[in-house]
Amino acid sequence: MQGAVLSVTQKGNRIWISPVQAPDGAGQANPAEEIVVDGRAYEKTLGPAGKGLVTADWAKDGKSLWIQVQADPPEDSQAALQRSVWKLSEDRKVWVRESVSLSKGSAMSARLVFRKKEEAEKK
Repeated sequence: MQGAVLSVTQKGNRIWISPVQAPDGAGQANPAEEIVVDGRAYEKTLGPAGKGLVTADWAKDGKSLWIQVQADPPEDSQAALQRSVWKLSEDRKVWVRESVSLSKGSAMSARLVFRKKEEAEKK
């Protein structure tokens, strides 16, 4: 993801993440994404993997966003599951996305750190 530039917009309980620039060395950016943050599971297309259930809600302290993505079919114990925690720094300049993905008995974790571009850098 190094070199990727994202636009993040929030209106109420909906968050939109749109690519502005692809990561270094990548042919294209990740697709745009919308997250509904209301604590209820909803069906969503998960790219070539098909569909799945997404549940997103704010932590009790309101300082982080918790997201779970369960690939269909949820009753399949081998189906993929991803849990993520998104945190924004107090100064709102650093966004950290930590994820754990479980699939077919194996686990993988990822930590992505995004830094806010200042207005002068955007031009």
